Amino acid sequence: MDYTRYCALEFNNIVLDSAIEGYMTINVDGRGLLRREIKTVKIPGRAGERIVDQSIPPRELKVYFFLKADRDRDFRKRLIYLHELLTSDEDARIRFGDEVGSRFGRCTDIDDPPYDSNQGIGSFMLYCQDPFLYQEAKILTGNRVIIYPLSVYSHKLEEIKIKVSSDRNGLFVRNISTGQRIILLGDFAAGDNVVMRPTDGVLTVNNKPDLPRLDYVNSAWQDFEIFGEDVIDCPEEMVFKYRERRL
Repeated sequence: MDYTRYCALEFNNIVLDSAIEGYMTINVDGRGLLRREIKTVKIPGRAGERIVDQSIPPRELKVYFFLKADRDRDFRKRLIYLHELLTSDEDARIRFGDEVGSRFGRCTDIDDPPYDSNQGIGSFMLYCQDPFLYQEAKILTGNRVIIYPLSVYSHKLEEIKIKVSSDRNGLFVRNISTGQRIILLGDFAAGDNVVMRPTDGVLTVNNKPDLPRLDYVNSAWQDFEIFGEDVIDCPEEMVFKYRERRL
């Protein structure tokens, strides 16, 4: 079956519609427009209020499914299996057949199908603390790269890999468009392999953790942002991996 023709659900790398006999994802609510949450304060002597903060709330996806079986015992087994497949102690990758990209969340609530029948419609809630939809990773190579496509929201920086070509003191990655930099201190030898994953707080040199090299005072590090059309450069050739994200 071509699961891209409807909203088949892939949860934690398992397509539920193919893994569970008699199961079908029939609808998903919560993927549309998302409200903005604002905080306001009253100003004495002034009409109205002043907005002091604005944020995007988490996203809640309600998934409706149909489940059927010929016998009570089989229906119970399939329902239990669904429960097991939706069990996750951390955010799982979520993909739907009718959209391109991945979300990340976990199951927080379930409404069972009718208890007095061997077929029926149920639902479960997927809570995404990160409301964004992430596209497949893009990889750019060179001393200077241009981020694409243009987007309202910053892209997610996944990883930067650098192989040092000659002995040098210090190393940096710079966003020319914003002025932000990631600065590494100390000596590097030709052939050293540097890997940075700022979101995860990972910095390794030759596969060994080496966060003390980071210049915390002058580096953006986990605040290093990239937007469409930004220009990123480095004195060494780098492999720059990131994901486009949209609401």
